[in-house]
Amino acid sequence: TPKQKSPWLRRTGSKMLKSIFNWVDGAEVGSSFRYISASLKNKLNEQRHDQLFLNQVIHWYTDEVEKVEVDHQLRGEGRSGYSFIGLTALALKLIFFYTDFPLRLMSIVGLLIAAVCFGFGIYFIYEKLVIGTEAGFASIITAIFFATGIIMVCLSVLGAYISRIYSDRIKRPVYSVKTIL
Repeated sequence: TPKQKSPWLRRTGSKMLKSIFNWVDGAEVGSSFRYISASLKNKLNEQRHDQLFLNQVIHWYTDEVEKVEVDHQLRGEGRSGYSFIGLTALALKLIFFYTDFPLRLMSIVGLLIAAVCFGFGIYFIYEKLVIGTEAGFASIITAIFFATGIIMVCLSVLGAYISRIYSDRIKRPVYSVKTIL
């Protein structure tokens, strides 16, 4: 991949966004410069939704994507039309529209919170039964955190089903026919 000559923060944000998409789909996100076949162009023209992210949609139809080295030059005049806030908003839209990354993250965090709180609960039960101390405030907090973790896990399961419904709504193809014989 060619070395871009854009500011450090922009390059770092771009790498983070690409790594999220690579992790979620396993499809490497390349440059915005591309050459596509006429059949792929026709399939892309059929897409009718408001957040079209070509890097992702292309991988719905083909895995045959090659990289081409591009010599990036500094901008001669003017400034980019994207501010930091605009790029951040775009990245969040793409993450929420094309991935289930937030749902996976919520599931993992929920399970971790539930597991840690379950461990605390076992400790406080042990303390109460063996040592004989008063459980009190700590046991209430542990119960609240444990219940919160379970609720987050349940919401993420519900979110997974909503994600499937949403995937149908954006008409992501289950398969794509490359050539009709």
